[in-house]
Amino acid sequence: NSVRGLDNTLRIGVDTVVELDRQGGQLNRVDERLDDIDANLVQSRRHLRQIRSVFGGIVNWFTTDKSVLTETPASDSSRKTMDDSRRLREQVDSRRADDRERRAQSTHASGRSMQSQSQSAYSREIDDNVGLMSANLSRLTDLALDMNGELAKQNQQIERMSGRVEKLDGEVQHLNRVTRKI
Repeated sequence: NSVRGLDNTLRIGVDTVVELDRQGGQLNRVDERLDDIDANLVQSRRHLRQIRSVFGGIVNWFTTDKSVLTETPASDSSRKTMDDSRRLREQVDSRRADDRERRAQSTHASGRSMQSQSQSAYSREIDDNVGLMSANLSRLTDLALDMNGELAKQNQQIERMSGRVEKLDGEVQHLNRVTRKI
């Protein structure tokens, strides 16, 4: 029962890591979109400056256009995230298969041993199960550390984006006020 419970917990942990990776990809795409919004605001500022006055048009003529909008292809980070998730699932599945094989071998071996020495077979089966539980707990520890690292990285990304969103919101409000005055 304990081995089965740990297997189930390991599966849930892997699913959680995969979901965190997916959310990390979404955060990367949001960050890229914030770059696009910033470039659009620069372009809007230039247009409004030109509309407001002739002098603004002259200023635009002599300033460089910093908002070269480029299409970004599918994000490398989202592809990497998907590859990492797939690789993690494959590793866990192969480890589970190895654990099942070892368990089946130990059960088969213990079945033969019980006919001759029931006590020693029972001890070996317990030892095998303890070994499997130890391996699963080690994997769960690794998953927990991976989750912690991913969460810390995503929290930093969210904090950085939060400041950018506030800055962009202020710029949008300023441009709206300028537009209303025109």
